[in-house]
Amino acid sequence: MIIQIHYKERNAVVHLCKSLTLLFRAAGERPLVFVCIGTIKAIGDALGPMIGTLLQDSELKNTHIYGTIKEPVHALNLQDTMQEIHEKYNHPFIVAVDASLGHLHHIGYIQLLEGPLFPGNSMKKSLPQVGDIHIKGIVNTIGPYNYMMLQNANEKSVRNMAKTIATALFNASALTEKKPQKAADHVV
Repeated sequence: MIIQIHYKERNAVVHLCKSLTLLFRAAGERPLVFVCIGTIKAIGDALGPMIGTLLQDSELKNTHIYGTIKEPVHALNLQDTMQEIHEKYNHPFIVAVDASLGHLHHIGYIQLLEGPLFPGNSMKKSLPQVGDIHIKGIVNTIGPYNYMMLQNANEKSVRNMAKTIATALFNASALTEKKPQKAADHVV
């Protein structure tokens, strides 16, 4: 794990942005692709599409965004999406973003980890691994009915976590461009 920080922490965006900036710079000239996984059918699982939509609306340059509210990336199209990305971009640097379930004291934490994400693990789904690095937002607790736990996540917390992650991704991307855009205090 590179960093774990609660979205309400005062400098959460700054800390997350610093770590992401280092990773994006290390990726060099590789195309930067964000794969924001989830669906709006359950508020907790909407974290990824919310982030994708915020990034898309920010008109970030030199990045490629997959997974928005209007065009989600989820279990049914993930494999095709990954195939499309690998056909379209030469050796892309993929950042996977997804909601996660965890222990009660981890709710609200954002985790930035090296290596691929294994989406659908908590739902016992066998999906392709995604990403060179990945970000997980812990939206609720693991329970006997994990889908219900995703449906019962706190909407305000999920939206605020999405804003924190999207802002950090935007700022890190802007700081690592050849002609940097002005970093924003917030995306929205």
